[in-house]
Formats: sequence, C-alpha cells, structure tokens
Amino acid sequence: IKHAEALAAVGRKPEAVGALDAIRAAHLPGSEAASEVANALLNLGENERAAAIAQAELEKTPNSPFLLSIRAAALASMGRWAEALPDFDRALRADPLEPHNLRNRATALRRLGRFEEALADLEEA
Repeated sequence: IKHAEALAAVGRKPEAVGALDAIRAAHLPGSEAASEVANALLNLGENERAAAIAQAELEKTPNSPFLLSIRAAALASMGRWAEALPDFDRALRADPLEPHNLRNRATALRRLGRFEEALADLEEA
C-alpha cells in the first residue's frame, strides 16, 4: 500500500492503481488488505472502485465501521449524499466517538438541507 501511495504522490496514479489491484489480487477477500486497498483507492479519487470493494467486503463483515466509512465517503464523493448517510449512521453506531465520521455525516446532512442535525454533529466532533 505504501508503494502505491508513493507512486500517487509523484503523479503516477495509473501505476498506483495497478499496484493496488495487484495487492487485492494477492489477498483473499475479507482480509484487512482489501479494506486498506479500498481506502487507498478512495484517497486516489477512485470512488466507484472503492465503493465496490467496500460493498463486497461488507457482505462478509456488515458492521465494520471502517468499511462503512469507506463506502459512505466514496458515495459522498460522488455526490450521493442520501445513500451515504445511512452508512455514516451505521459507522457511528459501531464507533460513536469517531470524529471523522461525525464530520462526514455533518457534511452529508448539510448537503441534504438538514442544518440543525449537521450543526449538532459538528459540535460533538
């Protein structure tokens, strides 16, 4: 994963994505590596692919706050705020004090016009 991040940092995104694909192919589904690959793809702006991997992994571990957060962030990055919100909710139920998820949920709520709820999340974060 670090190699892919380094490639991306020097502007070699296609090679970074290729490295992540190789990592994913070398590890069994359901492994921690799959989650890390999804997160790295999210950080590279490969939102559709990150969401798809997170979705596949959530079928095996449906209450993983990390995977829920990845899928929600990927959906939010694609402007799919209403779809992202339930994942942020579930991630926060699993890990209620995670400020990252609170801030992301606040953004989703704000984008959906739910300003008071967004403000409450920001105050809690």
